[in-house]
Amino acid sequence: MSQKFTVEIPEILLLILASRGNMGDDEIPRMMQLWAEGECKRLGLAEKVLQEKARNYAEIKARVSAIIGSDTIEEVEKRVSVIASAITAVDERVKASKK
Repeated sequence: MSQKFTVEIPEILLLILASRGNMGDDEIPRMMQLWAEGECKRLGLAEKVLQEKARNYAEIKARVSAIIGSDTIEEVEKRVSVIASAITAVDERVKASKK
């Protein structure tokens, strides 16, 4: 028999759980993030999650830029963009081949 429990959590904490990409390297932190993302979608907070993720990324980028330089960050972003485009193209081909 499965029991259900109600949890009350402030919106800001729910957004933090949903928007942080690396909260640890175990299943529990990832599971909490996925749960929080789902709850945010269910509650109509998806746009706030995206804003929080963008803010987090900007903070991380600024910190890393201070260490390795903005030129290096720009080069990494370009390479990641190329890889993301390639993955998207392969994904589209796989989906098209399944039709």
